[in-house]
Amino acid sequence: MKGDITLKILRAVKEMSIEGIELCEAIIIAGYGASDFRIRRIQEEMRDERLRNTEKVRREKQYLRNYQKLVSKLKTQGLLKAEDREGRGFFSITAKGSSKLAGLESLCNTRLPGASYNLSPSERSVIVSFDIPEKQKSSRDWIREVLKRLGLKMVHKSVWIGKVKIPKQFLDDLAKRSLLKYIEIFAVEKAGTLKHIA
Repeated sequence: MKGDITLKILRAVKEMSIEGIELCEAIIIAGYGASDFRIRRIQEEMRDERLRNTEKVRREKQYLRNYQKLVSKLKTQGLLKAEDREGRGFFSITAKGSSKLAGLESLCNTRLPGASYNLSPSERSVIVSFDIPEKQKSSRDWIREVLKRLGLKMVHKSVWIGKVKIPKQFLDDLAKRSLLKYIEIFAVEKAGTLKHIA
């Protein structure tokens, strides 16, 4: 019918207050004879896509600013230096930066692992007692968190009891950090008897 396209344009503009270019694009994409609903749906998809792209560009700009701030900070601290090679900018690590890198890598190697291990219930009770020096307070806190997550109950700050199997990975992590010498783990075999586990 004559005036169909005009009718659709007028309805869409009245209902959605849209930009003319966006409307034309939506009509072209929808094709001749498309319903008002289809044109509106295409417009909404186009608007959503534009908003996503705008947000993506904003995030990328923020990442770039954060990167530039970090590089600037590292240069100011003397950990990086800028060099010009064949007209292109490069960064290289300074002696101070190499020393800092070695320290950070060492810290990563001694960092305590996460406090999550596989939980495995047991028929027998386990008693865990530890006496870790004050200077290793973070290790003490880590052990308490692991024991709590394993389901053991605190009898005293350094004595825990529960019906659970102590994970081998936990024992390996304790050994790796030289903490086993501060810990005693007992299994209650029968009423009145204890068996030393670790």
